[in-house]
Amino acid sequence: MSDTSVEAGGAPVARRSMRDVVFGLATAAVSLVFALVVIPAFISVPASVKAAPLSPAFLPYVLTGLIGLLGLVCAAQALFGQGVPKEDGEGFDPASGWFWKALLVLVILAAFCWLPESFGTLPVAIFAMAVLLVIGGERSWMTGVAVAILVPLFVWLFFTQVAQVPLPEGPLEELIAL
Repeated sequence: MSDTSVEAGGAPVARRSMRDVVFGLATAAVSLVFALVVIPAFISVPASVKAAPLSPAFLPYVLTGLIGLLGLVCAAQALFGQGVPKEDGEGFDPASGWFWKALLVLVILAAFCWLPESFGTLPVAIFAMAVLLVIGGERSWMTGVAVAILVPLFVWLFFTQVAQVPLPEGPLEELIAL
């Protein structure tokens, strides 16, 4: 898949990437598969639940729909937008080292399967977010540390305090209970 340049007055000022189009459409397609196949197959909804927002499948459907919508926006922006300025994309190739990045993502998924019972959900999520930020090429250490701690913390607080979902707390259980 090749990038095509958008020219203004004979000089290329922006590029369009078919990778962005394919990525956006693939994201929307995967989200559609999740909504039609995965969520109904793996999330059981009790018959006694009358209001959709109280259903255990509500939040997965909302998140899946938002991810699909963002995929479509990404594809539309790549197709119809102004493009990305050439100097912004120079020197950074997210596809380089894809095998090792994919392997690290699989390690993170495995960590989420086996480590929360021993270490707690929050520390595992903070570790996973930090690794994902390194994989994504975050340049600012301050931003990386803040995001790696605050995003999992807010998500954890939402699920434990607002949604009342019991999550494994590991050794932090005594500290949290105080």
